[in-house]
Amino acid sequence: MGGGDIPIVSTGKSSGTLSVNLNDCDMVIMADNASGLVYDSGSDLLDLGSISYSSKNNYYINQVFEYENGALLLVQDSRSLVKLSPAVTVSKLGATDISVVVSAVELVGDRRTKSSNTIEEVYLRSNTSGVLYSDSDLVSDVNITVSTNYPNAWAQYFNTTADRADLEYGTDYTIATDNTSATFALTGGAGEDIRLSVQKITLDVWIDA
Repeated sequence: MGGGDIPIVSTGKSSGTLSVNLNDCDMVIMADNASGLVYDSGSDLLDLGSISYSSKNNYYINQVFEYENGALLLVQDSRSLVKLSPAVTVSKLGATDISVVVSAVELVGDRRTKSSNTIEEVYLRSNTSGVLYSDSDLVSDVNITVSTNYPNAWAQYFNTTADRADLEYGTDYTIATDNTSATFALTGGAGEDIRLSVQKITLDVWIDA
């Protein structure tokens, strides 16, 4: 979490702040077919938690590493990007069908912050996992909204994932962002041709006192 002092020139060490569940991250998933709404995640994916590391560097640009909902984000100034992809995937099934698989990650633990200039450890332990939605019936529209401090990183990830699945922006999907959220809206090109699967993985998280 720091170190790197230079004798004579500077005896001050860099440091950092490690926090658990300081920042909120929510996800809302909704799916429709010709009959109307068929799935709404409601409160199931709210308060997913986060792990954050914020540096206070003496000899390098300050940056933040944030782990939320299965994604590891790197933040420098106002720029943010996904360094480790979340378990939210979009892929083609055959010529027309589209698969959307979401494995949301919830971090459960007391809110805690710790500053240090040495090695610190974050502990993660498997708690529970379960399927929230999995249906053989196809749907026509899926909307995924992530509420986060870093909506641009999530928007970029959604766009990259959809592009790799050979989906066309403006026709098959759109992405909208504001200061607190990113929304990925997917529309089946041939009607009800999206297969949605949602599960939730819960992990216990803590850092030493």
